[in-house]
Amino acid sequence: MRRRSRPSILICIGFETGKLQGKDRSAGKGTLTYTDGNLYVIGGKSTVGLAEASPSAYLEKSRFEIADQGWPNWAHSVVCGAWFCIRNQGTLACDDIRATQKPKIPDSQLLM
Repeated sequence: MRRRSRPSILICIGFETGKLQGKDRSAGKGTLTYTDGNLYVIGGKSTVGLAEASPSAYLEKSRFEIADQGWPNWAHSVVCGAWFCIRNQGTLACDDIRATQKPKIPDSQLLM
């Protein structure tokens, strides 16, 4: 008999009360990293969701994919300074997560 896997739902439970505060399917089953009021929700299928850490609702700000290596990704991410880093099998991806916009390079300075 083949066992069906349970649906992956991110839930928020009140620490003092133990009551359910909210739930969402988010990026799927995986790992969480918290920093600066945000949750990085890393799904096993190489999806990363960035959400506001809120007890009332899942407020996703953005979502992106990391390179799929053919196997589920269960590694925990690391935030160090301005860098978000995640290992996926034999690769390591790092991204600058500062909120500031990068300056636009004038077209005259672009190498063609």
